[in-house]
Amino acid sequence: MPLANYVQKILSDGLELNEGEYEIERCHRSLAPRPDPDKPPRIILVRFLKYIAREKVLAAAKKKKGIQWDGCRLSLFEDMTKERSARRKVFSPVMKMLWQHQVKHTLAHPAILRFTWRGQRLSFTDAKEAESFVREHIESAEDDETTTSRQTTGDGEGTSC
Repeated sequence: MPLANYVQKILSDGLELNEGEYEIERCHRSLAPRPDPDKPPRIILVRFLKYIAREKVLAAAKKKKGIQWDGCRLSLFEDMTKERSARRKVFSPVMKMLWQHQVKHTLAHPAILRFTWRGQRLSFTDAKEAESFVREHIESAEDDETTTSRQTTGDGEGTSC
């Protein structure tokens, strides 16, 4: 199936839009090399014939909070440039740390890391600041909990007799 038809099917089924509400001028995959099978697929770039169609698609995606398609969650972004993609990629190590500590997070458009820690909603536009916060607050809190757990279980670490 040609890529344009595939994208139309995703938009029709996933966002419940009629094909008359949008018209695709062209679409193609990003020019990056084909990823390994265990990696996410390349980005698909779509150009709509009319600006209003683009806005309808983005509004529908925002309303539905993304697209569930074929068991996968798809995200739509406007104007994903190489620079913007690079700005988002620098947050990967921090997001991995948050995931390991089971802290729910999101990377908002264009490149804003958001998560809630101890009832406080936090936003970071700088990956280094975010990483510093995670190391200082989240990892140290888990280390404190581990130490407390050892003391109460009496495994010999940090206890006195």
